[in-house]
Amino acid sequence: MYKLNLLKNYSNNLCIIDDHGLKHTYKEVNSKIKNFEKFFKKKSLILILSSFSKDFIINYLSFLRYGHTQIIIDENIKNEFFNKIVSKYNPEFIFTREHKKNLNKKYEIKKKIF
Repeated sequence: MYKLNLLKNYSNNLCIIDDHGLKHTYKEVNSKIKNFEKFFKKKSLILILSSFSKDFIINYLSFLRYGHTQIIIDENIKNEFFNKIVSKYNPEFIFTREHKKNLNKKYEIKKKIF
């Protein structure tokens, strides 16, 4: 109930200004966070290649809200270190920006990459 009242009271306040200068309210961000719920039925280990963008913040908050464990690494990580992290922790999902999908073809086949 407390969470709902907070959102109701502050829903039109500014939450994020993205890379392009676009402003997003708490209501807009909360709506995007809720969309993630339908994709994950069980708690998962998720690796996020971070660009520290609006999308990163929304992904991070979504996974946090629904109790997922996250490994957050810089998107500019060298392939060698990326491979070691994926091999060691075997995340169920890897989230990255579109242009980074080909970071490692080996994991693209066995992992679901967005």
